Amino acid sequence: MKKVTQDLTEGNVVKKVFSVALPMMAGNLFQMVYNLADTFWVGKIGKEAIAAVSFSFVLVFILISLAGGLGGATSIMTAQYFGARDQKRLKMTISIALWFVGGIALILSMSALLFSKRLLLLLHPAPNVLPLANTYFRIIMGGVPFMFLFFILSGILRGLGNGVVPMKVGLVTNLINIVLDPILIFGFFFFPKFGVSGAAYATVFSRFLGAAYLVYRLFSGKFGFRFTLGDLRADLEIIKHLLRIGIPSSFTQLFVSLGRSVLIRIVAQFGTATVAAYGIGGRLDSAFFMIFMGLGSGVSAFVGQNIGRGRHDRVKTGVIKIGFITIIISTALAIFVFFTAKYLILIFNTDPEVVKEGIIYLRTLAFFYMFIGFQFMMGSAFQGAGDAMTTMFLSGTSVALRILFALILSKYMGAQGVWLGLGLSWTITSTIGFALFLSERWKRKGVIRERYGT
Repeated sequence: MKKVTQDLTEGNVVKKVFSVALPMMAGNLFQMVYNLADTFWVGKIGKEAIAAVSFSFVLVFILISLAGGLGGATSIMTAQYFGARDQKRLKMTISIALWFVGGIALILSMSALLFSKRLLLLLHPAPNVLPLANTYFRIIMGGVPFMFLFFILSGILRGLGNGVVPMKVGLVTNLINIVLDPILIFGFFFFPKFGVSGAAYATVFSRFLGAAYLVYRLFSGKFGFRFTLGDLRADLEIIKHLLRIGIPSSFTQLFVSLGRSVLIRIVAQFGTATVAAYGIGGRLDSAFFMIFMGLGSGVSAFVGQNIGRGRHDRVKTGVIKIGFITIIISTALAIFVFFTAKYLILIFNTDPEVVKEGIIYLRTLAFFYMFIGFQFMMGSAFQGAGDAMTTMFLSGTSVALRILFALILSKYMGAQGVWLGLGLSWTITSTIGFALFLSERWKRKGVIRERYGT
């Protein structure tokens, strides 16, 4: 059988990080293509549809952040226990994570279905946007358990040093999603015309297929070890470590999601066209930043395994090297976005107001891509080390700054003040993160060191 896991504690640092990061980046590229295709087809319905999806995604990110932290903690602990060659506790970590995340996903789905309209009203959508947003949000949240399973099992594989399997599964599911989007949105073949709901149905179905396949791999021994129903048991120490990392990680993502909800309320005062431009620009940013997320995933797995092995010197060298590579990549990306901003927006919507605001958004933030890229690296390094409190602090600081800057600058610069505030928050937070990394306090945060004194 082809080897499923990979030891990241030996060999060339950059090659090892990229061996996990490149498949993740390729997978994120497929995700980017899906995001752009989804936005393209939804944009053909109208700017109200794009605004509806934008409002819905703010709430989706808030709710899934509550469980997303536990998924990230699982990946980190998987990497550290794998690095320490402790398969018993590795399996216990997976078991407990499945119980926790599964339960939380079901609770969130039920809550969202019951209170969807009330939650959306908190964001002040326009009256003609609310019904579309409510329908889209309810469908997406109904499929959250599948999304969580897909996310957590992909994270476990990356913690084991395998980014290829998640990449392949992501490719297939995203292709299915892309094909289904126009069919369900516009009612091709024998399917009815679902409109914006069709995009939500396509997403849920593709995530269901991905989750089902990864569950099959886990229980059929294709994660590099045999995992059975008998392994679904608990350990108090594992629970403690999972919560110690998972709760701050959840708050980290929650801060980001809440920050988005506040920003979209500020942006909403400038009209539906500006909200639509923010939605398109945000989707483009998310697509571009998947490059940084891919590198971050490689860094997190690399740091986790080496912390578990006690290779702190290797951690510091690797993170700094990848940090410089990130700066080069982000600079090239910024140049591309700045000069192609108009054409990027026109792909998704031709409304003159939307195009105008979208160009301003992209060109303003392009100047700050280097800082957000570096911020991703620092956050991933702290996460991999198990120092979730520092990641939470950086996230909270970034969100507080972007809201503060947005409130102040929007009074003098309009919507562009919100975009500028976002970029300034990236700059300050990445600088603080690098200073904290150089302090090396992360060396004392690994779960293996804490428990075994290694």
